[in-house]
Amino acid sequence: MLQPLRDWWHFIKRPQFEPQPVSQINRTFLILLVFQCLLSVLSLLIPSTLIPNFEKLADDNSVLKMIEESGWFWTILGAAFLEEVIFRLPVGPYHSRFLIPSGLLLLLLGWAFKALFWMQVVMAFGMGIFVLGILGLHYEYRDMLRDVWRKIFPVVFYLFAFVFALVHLSNYETGLKSLNLPTMLLLVIPQFLAGLMFGYVRVRMGFLNGVALHAAYNAVFLVPLVGFSSP
Repeated sequence: MLQPLRDWWHFIKRPQFEPQPVSQINRTFLILLVFQCLLSVLSLLIPSTLIPNFEKLADDNSVLKMIEESGWFWTILGAAFLEEVIFRLPVGPYHSRFLIPSGLLLLLLGWAFKALFWMQVVMAFGMGIFVLGILGLHYEYRDMLRDVWRKIFPVVFYLFAFVFALVHLSNYETGLKSLNLPTMLLLVIPQFLAGLMFGYVRVRMGFLNGVALHAAYNAVFLVPLVGFSSP
């Protein structure tokens, strides 16, 4: 039972995109889902303990509003699919066809909220990814970029998880302007850890399994949220 978690831990210490077969995919999927849900709940103890008035920041109204406006399908599965396309599809061997749309979507997302400084970081990261994708269309750069990508892949892996977490600062709308950057980063520790898990599943078990895990993870937290908030 612990082997999938050992494999995850070894990967997180040194991410590599070389394929390694995963035995008993369904069992591994369930173990990783349960583990990530527990890890997210436990990691919430960090911001809730260190940040004053955390309860006011962790306002679920924005999530409930999104469910009301967009429906269950989009909030649970559609959002998971889109986020996996942006943040996990490029996490693997270097491919321009993955980097270009990912970078472009990050640019559009950052531009839509460009007044927020953390979204400016997202936009800068998206620009860098987009440029790397465009350069890869030229034959003279392609092999060089693949070699560099392989060497810095651990950095790439963690950067995508970090930017994924930054985007989720939008979950905390109330009082963010009064917080400093380190405090804001504490808020998205659960999303950062989830990004690492989704990235691991994308590399080891494939993109669609990553989407499925992300959607299942969303459902685990959103279904009780709506149930408790219903009159």
